[in-house]
Amino acid sequence: MTVSVNISRPLVDSFVHRKIKLLKTKGAGEAKFHIGSAERSSDFDSFFNSYSDENIYYFKKKNLLEFLLKAKFEFYYQFINKYKEVSPEYWESVYEEVLALPPEINFKLSFFNDGKRYYIRSESGDIFNDLVRRISLPLISILTIEQEDTNKFLFTLDVDFTDSSKPIEVETIGVGKGYNKIIYGAPGAGKSALVSEIVGENYIRTVFHPETQYSDFIGCLKPHKDSSSGSITYSFRKGPFIQILEKALLNPDTHYFLVIEELNRANTAAVFGEIFQLLDRDDNGNSEYPIVIQDEDLYEVLKLTLGSEHTLIEKRQLIIPSNLSIIATMNSSDQAVFPLDTAFKRRWIFEYLPIDFANCATGEVPIYHVDLPNVDWKTLAQTINTILVQLKVVEDKLIGPWFIKHSDLVEGQAEQTFIGKICSYLWDDALKYKNKDEIFRSDIYGYGQLYQRYSDKKPIFSEKFMEMLQTTQNLDTDTSDKTETE
Repeated sequence: MTVSVNISRPLVDSFVHRKIKLLKTKGAGEAKFHIGSAERSSDFDSFFNSYSDENIYYFKKKNLLEFLLKAKFEFYYQFINKYKEVSPEYWESVYEEVLALPPEINFKLSFFNDGKRYYIRSESGDIFNDLVRRISLPLISILTIEQEDTNKFLFTLDVDFTDSSKPIEVETIGVGKGYNKIIYGAPGAGKSALVSEIVGENYIRTVFHPETQYSDFIGCLKPHKDSSSGSITYSFRKGPFIQILEKALLNPDTHYFLVIEELNRANTAAVFGEIFQLLDRDDNGNSEYPIVIQDEDLYEVLKLTLGSEHTLIEKRQLIIPSNLSIIATMNSSDQAVFPLDTAFKRRWIFEYLPIDFANCATGEVPIYHVDLPNVDWKTLAQTINTILVQLKVVEDKLIGPWFIKHSDLVEGQAEQTFIGKICSYLWDDALKYKNKDEIFRSDIYGYGQLYQRYSDKKPIFSEKFMEMLQTTQNLDTDTSDKTETE
C-alpha cells in the first residue's frame, strides 16, 4: 500500500484557532492536524521522508493571498457558517499580515500518533501552528500537501463552498446539472471572457445596474402603440429570465445559461423577488422548492408558449430546470454597489478568478520618459500592481490583464486609454487613500494636473516607479530573448 504524491484534507473545527471556531464550539483547539488512521503510520512516514532534517516544508505567499480572497465573502458575511470572532476587520488584519510575508515561508514539521490517529504538527510560532490556524475557516478550508521532491513538501490552502458529501465536479457542471455560480475578481481579470468560454451559444446575457428592477428581469405589462390605428395596447414583455427559462423548458435536452454581468450593481433581492426561492437546487439541479405563479399576465404568456398541458402550467408552478444554469460576474472592489444578503449568497457557488498576465492585451503605452518613452502594457500593469501590493492595496483593486483590450492599445488610442482609463482609476480609486507619490510625481496634486501634464507629453511617473519599471522591462526583455533563443 502506498500514499499518493498529494494529501488533501479539510481543516476541521478542532484544529483552527479559537477566534475562527464555529460559534457553537467550545474549547481552544489543538495545534495538531489529523491526516489519517494510525494503521497507516508507515505510509505517512514514507510520504514525509521519515521527517528527515533535510526536508523542506513551506507555504507560498501567493497561495495564502488567493485563499483569503476566495474566502473573503465568508469572512465578511458568514453565509455558510457562524464563527466566534470573524468580521471584515478580522479579514483585513490577517490579509495585511500575509502581505508582509516573504514569497515562501518555511516551517518545521513533526508527527504525533495516539494509537488511533496520525497527526502532523509544527513548532509554536511557525506559520502552520499560528497563521494558518487563524485564517482557515473550518469545514470550508482544504489543506493540500504536495510532495514536490523526495524531501520538499508544498502546503497549499483552498476553499470549497460546496457540501463535501455532494462535490460539484467541473466535468458535470454545465453538462447535466443546473447550478448558480458567481465569478468574481479584480477589474479586468477576464471574468466575462471566462463566462463566454463556458456558456457556448445557448445563453442570454444581461447587465445589472442601479436602476434594474424586477419588471426588467422577469417582465411586465407594457404599452405598445399600433402603427396603423394609433391605438395603445398592452402586452407582457418578457425579461431575460423568462426568455431563457422558456427555451430551457421547451428543449430539456439542451443546456442553457443566463449570464448576469455586474450582479451587485443592482438590488438583487428586489430584482429577483420571489424567483429567489427557485435558486435552491436539488441533487439533480432542479429548483427544490417550486413557487406558485401569482402574476396572471405572466401565467398567460407562459401558457401560450409552453401549452396548457405542460406540467408546470397545470400546477400553476414555476421552477428553474436542471438544464438551466445562472452565471453571474462581479467586482468585489466596486464602490457604490449593493451588498448581497446572506440568504442570497448561500444559494451560489463562488469562484475567484486570480490575476494572471500569461494571457493579456498586447501593445505599448506612451509614457514620455526620456529613458523609456514607451512600455509594454503587461510590464506597466505588473509594475503598478507591485507598488499597489507594497501599499497594502487589496488584490481585488489591482489591475487585471484585461483591464484594457487589444483595441485600446492601437496607435492613436493608447494615449487616451492610459490617461482616461488607467490613470483615473489609480488616482480616484486604487490610490484614493494611499500615497500617490509612490507611482506619480510628487509635484502633481490633482487628476486635472496629471491629465494636462500627460497631454503635454511630459513624464508623470515618480523616479522610484521608473526605476522599478525599467528593471521589470529589462527582465521581460531578457526572458523574451531567452525564450526565442531556446
